[in-house]
Amino acid sequence: MAALQARIFYRVPDVDHPSWGIGLLYRHVTLLRRRGFDAYALHQRHPFQLGWMDAPPPCRYLDDPALALTAEDVLVLPEALADELRGRPFPGRAVLFVQGTYPLFAAIRGRRALAQLGFDHTITILPHAAHLLERFFGVQAELVPPFVAPYFFLDPGELARPRQRRVLLHVKEAYEQAGFPDRRILEDLWHENAPRGWQLERFAGLDHRKLAARMANSAFLVNLNVLEAFNTTVPEAMAAGCIALCYGAVGGQDFLEHGRNALVFENNHVVALAERLFASLAAFDAGDAEIAALRRRARASVERYTEARTGDALDAFFRRWVD
Repeated sequence: MAALQARIFYRVPDVDHPSWGIGLLYRHVTLLRRRGFDAYALHQRHPFQLGWMDAPPPCRYLDDPALALTAEDVLVLPEALADELRGRPFPGRAVLFVQGTYPLFAAIRGRRALAQLGFDHTITILPHAAHLLERFFGVQAELVPPFVAPYFFLDPGELARPRQRRVLLHVKEAYEQAGFPDRRILEDLWHENAPRGWQLERFAGLDHRKLAARMANSAFLVNLNVLEAFNTTVPEAMAAGCIALCYGAVGGQDFLEHGRNALVFENNHVVALAERLFASLAAFDAGDAEIAALRRRARASVERYTEARTGDALDAFFRRWVD
């Protein structure tokens, strides 16, 4: 397939800690290139590149004097960097890509502020975000769904494989830095109430494939994030057959069903979550059939979040607009 004329640049923050929100920007570029688009990741400083992503796409750099942006180019800006258009006018067309709604509200103060930035189009990952963009910013957003990396998906026949009696624990450091006590409370309760033989493990610093292997061999994930949209480690765990206990956060209503594909609690209701966790560990030890059924339903419910579906939506959006 021949490349289209317009170049597409995805602006990516120069931040190298593992984050699928940032990684998805790279993956969009890769998916577009597979479909014949002339797409690149755009960083601030040469030679920055995400070190934890495998097969990174070609990168370009704003501090490269040889980079000449033209009116034919397209710039895709994540919501957290949307204000860059104010300080650095872009000669081409700009697309706002909204993954997180709270970063959007932090970066852009209402519909007038968004209009002043001059975006030509808006894309977003989930229905709740599209609704908020229309309601509070006065723009229509096209859905380009997120995806769970293929290596998290266990074959359905492997879901019943033996698992370590291990609970993976995740909360973004920013919540703890802001004073959220949820992790401390959960760990305090764990020490006195967890059944013998169970391990609570907070994962950090794992590359994406190692995390997938860890989830495939663990029984449960506890995720204590409260302001997330896709909250990616939750659907990743669901794909891997690792039962998720989490908060509804912000975007959970788009894919989580309490008691059917995950165990979902109101934000910061950590004591209720802990109580259900200990009951679930006991049920797991007893070989409860409902645990296995929950695992199967979770795996099935995230099958729609595939790389192919994301690629098809990207292709339809950009081919209709920039071809």
